[in-house]
This record gives sequence, C-alpha cells and structure tokens, in this order.
Amino acid sequence: MNGKKIFAGESNNEGTFDVPIPASTSGLTFEATGYRTIITPIHVLGKSEKGDRFRVYFKMIALDSQQVARPVNSLPKDKTQSAQEDDIPKSHFQVRDAYLGKPLTAKICLTFTRTGRTYCLDTDSTSAPTASFVGDLENIDLKVTSNGFQDYEGKLKLLPTQKGDVFYQIKLLKVVLPILTMKLNGPDSLQIEYRSKGGAFVYLPYIKGRPWKELFNENEPVGEQTMVAVQVGSNTVLGSESYTVKPGLNFKAIRIRDSGPQQNIPIAANKGITSKRPTGAETELSTITVKAKLTERRRTNTPDVLADSTATGSFTQTTLYFDQSSYILRTNTKLTLDSISEFLRKQRNLKAQVTGHTDNVGSRNLNVSLSEYRARVVANYLQQKGVQSQQIVSRWKGPDLPVASNDNEANKVKNRRVEIEVVPR
Repeated sequence: MNGKKIFAGESNNEGTFDVPIPASTSGLTFEATGYRTIITPIHVLGKSEKGDRFRVYFKMIALDSQQVARPVNSLPKDKTQSAQEDDIPKSHFQVRDAYLGKPLTAKICLTFTRTGRTYCLDTDSTSAPTASFVGDLENIDLKVTSNGFQDYEGKLKLLPTQKGDVFYQIKLLKVVLPILTMKLNGPDSLQIEYRSKGGAFVYLPYIKGRPWKELFNENEPVGEQTMVAVQVGSNTVLGSESYTVKPGLNFKAIRIRDSGPQQNIPIAANKGITSKRPTGAETELSTITVKAKLTERRRTNTPDVLADSTATGSFTQTTLYFDQSSYILRTNTKLTLDSISEFLRKQRNLKAQVTGHTDNVGSRNLNVSLSEYRARVVANYLQQKGVQSQQIVSRWKGPDLPVASNDNEANKVKNRRVEIEVVPR
C-alpha cells in the first residue's frame, strides 16, 4: 500500500487463508518458502461494501523444479549431442510450459556477474540452442522470458561434478492475468439470472432456488463489460452494472436488492440499458477479504482430462476433473472443451451428453447440486464456443455413480468429474 510492502496474513498448512485488504492496496504478493513468488496488481471495480469477500486461487511451483540440469551424455542421443565433437564444453537450453510440458519459443539471457557481460539467445518450440562458455562457469545470472509466461530469474544451476556438455531445461508458469473475481449479492426472495455482455460468462443460470454467489475467471478480456441481473421467468431487469476490467486481479461486487417492482425491458436491447438502481447505503470500499487457496503442482495418477478418441480425431468419451467442492473449469479442461466445441460445430448431426458427478464427502443433496453446477458450467462453456443448445443434453448424478470407491483421497479425485459422451442426435 502507498508504495510500501505490508504483511497481510499467513496461510494454514493446507495453503488457505483469509486476507483483509484495505482499499488503498495496489498489489498482492504471495510468498512461500521454496516456491516462486506470485505478484499481481489488484483493482476494485466500482463500489463495494465493507466486508465483501472474494475467493481467489493461485498455483505455485517449487524453485528447484524450474531449472533442471543434466549431463548431455545421460540424455538420449539427438542433435544436441553433436556439440560434443567440439573441445569447448557447451550448455544446451530448452524452455517448456511448467504444467503442460510443451516446448516454448523464448529468450534466454546469461549475465556474467564478474564482468557484467550479457549473452542472449533465442529458443524455438523444437530446438535446443547452444551457448559456449570458456573458463569459470560460476556467478552467471540467468533470465528467461517468453510471451504469455512469467519471467524466470535465477543463478545458472551447476552440476556437482560438471564435465563436458550440459542440457538445461527451464520451466515457465503461464500468465493467467487478468483475473476477474465477482461477488454476486442478491436476496433469497429473488430468483435471479446473471447475464454478461463482453466477458467470458454470457449466461449464468439460476439453479434450483440458489442464484450464483461468486465467479472466478482467468484470462478475462480487458475492457468494458456489463452484467445484467434478470428475474427468472421474465425479462424484468433487477439491476445492470458496467465496469472496466484492467490488467491484474479485478474485484467486482454486484448487489441486487428487492426494492419493489422493476421495469420490464427486453433483454435483446440491453446494450446501454437503464433500469432502477439498487437502493440502500453504499460506501467506498474500506476493507475486503480475500479467501484464497494456493495449490502446488502435485504428481497424481489422475490427469486433468481423460479422453477416448477415434483415429479421425472425433470425441467419443471425455472425462473432465474438478477440484474438491468446486465447479471452476481448470485451464487444461478449457483447452479440451475448445477442441470438443470445434468438433461439434462441424458435426451438427451429433450431440454431447454432459453428466456431472461428485465424491461422497458431505450431504447427498449438496453433492447433487454441485454435480448440477459442474454439468451446467461445462454446457455453458460449449455454448459460448458456438455449440448449438440442441446439441447439448445436461444431467447430474451427484455421488450415486462413482467410478472408484471413496475410501481414500486418490479415489475420490477420480469421482469429482464431468463425463461428456458424443452420440448421434
């Protein structure tokens, strides 16, 4: 705040915490011993009330996992080994996506701290360029940059008994900003649908007596957006707010109050819409609370996505996985849904049967609702990508159809899923 770094709070052993954030805060820094620090600017969009709570999620990666060094003679023979014919030892570099493992086009700069000389080279998605070093290899600063990914800075990692050529692999974290996290406040007496124009969420359904309460969306488009609250079963607009998403982490609270009859306005004309504004005292934000969970990359036998595909590239059965008690789509899940939506747009004679499932933790009724949320989120995403509503059938089974026994966490992970089956219409 105001150019100073102030300690805000510490997480528990599970990586979750509540952080009160004063309105004058310009950025957040998440630090964990042994992990890369996350720094993000924050923006509060419009007005909010003291005590508004927002939920955010961040992934962290261990420091020592971002730079991997191996002797070239320990690697399978490939074109990088041709450099061994030279008398001067060389270092070979490749840059990859830390989570997907894909090679990246990047710039690597090596700075010799004793002389201040900097040597830069470019990598592409297939090759591993080489840089020649003469003499002492110590005291070299390494900086790696790639478009759309967080910069990596560190010391060049040396092998304990380094001789001959060395292969370096640097892993980069993708930049997921801007992020939009929303708190949707509406009385239980109102049945509300939220509809967004300009953002990723085109239509947010009202589900069985409970309107949506919060949203968390990564890679939100920067610029002007509008959220409209509509009474279920009609085109009665209960409230409409416009806001501008900025680079960084964006907090937005939308508050709808039951203040009597509202004007009935066709939704098709909701651009520049005017409606009765919510009443009641609203103050400038003094303190908001971020309820956050930081998760590290864990090795697991259960991937983000499992798919059975035919040789022609069609999708027959796809399983998407979710975090516990969450219906938020993972990044890898969105990539898979993008492929499925492209396939369905070209095959109008097919439809997707979307079925939501959960583990057995908690009450059955809540799990049934959670499985419904998961199924609807997937169905909505497919529609946003151009799939016709007639091509999507949504259903939900709660904990009733597990694919693994719920006797341990490894099996429960497999049951937190949505299954998509592509069949003829």
